[in-house]
Amino acid sequence: MAKYFSLEKWADQVGKAKTVATMRALNKASAKTKTQFIRAMVQASGLKNKDVSRRIRVQKATKGSLTGYVSLGTKFDIPLSYFSPKEKTVRIGRRKYKGVTVKIPSEGGRIVVPKG
Repeated sequence: MAKYFSLEKWADQVGKAKTVATMRALNKASAKTKTQFIRAMVQASGLKNKDVSRRIRVQKATKGSLTGYVSLGTKFDIPLSYFSPKEKTVRIGRRKYKGVTVKIPSEGGRIVVPKG
């Protein structure tokens, strides 16, 4: 009987070790994903690294829930103030509209964002 009890205890410890190993692997993968995401965003937008990294959120995995994610959701969008905005009257056809131009370094110039 003593051997059966020790095998049962050993099986529980192995199960807990698997859970902890999975949790750690998920957290490491999400940290690497955050780094790759920041690098891609910096290259695409031309913003500073610290401005992009402030907006990204990482949800770590725990023993209870083995899910983790990296997000740049609508709540954490990058504001237009980082792109040096200027208000401008834009002509589209015969009508005039007020809009904002923003400078995006990767695009090579200023882009018009219409108000409305």
